[in-house]
Amino acid sequence: MKCVIFLLCALLANVVYSETVVDELEDAKLLVAKNVLNNYIVEGLNLTIKYTIHNIGSSPALNVKLQDENFPAEYFEYASGFSVAQWARIPPKSNVDHVVIVSPKMPGMFNLTSAVVTYLPSEKASKVQTGYSTELGEVYIQRLSDYNRRYASQTLNWILFIIIASPSILIPFFLWKSSTNKYQKSKKAKKSN
Repeated sequence: MKCVIFLLCALLANVVYSETVVDELEDAKLLVAKNVLNNYIVEGLNLTIKYTIHNIGSSPALNVKLQDENFPAEYFEYASGFSVAQWARIPPKSNVDHVVIVSPKMPGMFNLTSAVVTYLPSEKASKVQTGYSTELGEVYIQRLSDYNRRYASQTLNWILFIIIASPSILIPFFLWKSSTNKYQKSKKAKKSN
C-alpha cells in the first residue's frame, strides 16, 4: 500500500514538474557545448574544436551568433572554419554544429575559456539573450619533438639500428660458418682416406 501511494505521489510530482518545465521553455533556450576532438594538443598540428548548439525551447532561436575569441592570431593559426558563425534560425528541439580547425604556434599552458552565443529567444522578443558554452579550462600544448618521441612511429630508428648492428652480428657468424665448413671438409677428407 505504501508503495502504491509513493508511486502515485511520484507520478503526480512528475506531471506537475513537466508542466512547469514546458511553461518555462516557451521561448528558445540554447545550450552550447565546446569540445576538443583531439586526444593530444601539439604545437604545429591541427587542433579541432567542435561547437554544438542545442535549442531545447519550444520556439526557434533567431539571429544566432557564435563567437569565440580564444584563439588569437599570435598564438594560433586558423586552418579551417571561422571564430564567428551565424545562423538566421535554429528550429526548436534541434541542434547545429560548427567546427574550427586551428594550429597552435607555441607550446605551453593555454586557457581555453567559453565561447559566447547571442540570439533572440522568440519572434516577439527585442532583447538579445546571451549565453556561454562549456569551457575547457587550461590545456597543455605539447612540443612537437616531445610528441614525436612519445607517440610517433619509430620505424626509421629501428631500420637504422638494424643496419648499424648487423655487422657486429653477421661478421662473427660468417667467420664461424667458414671455419665450420673448413672443419667439415677436413673431417670428410680424413674419413675418405
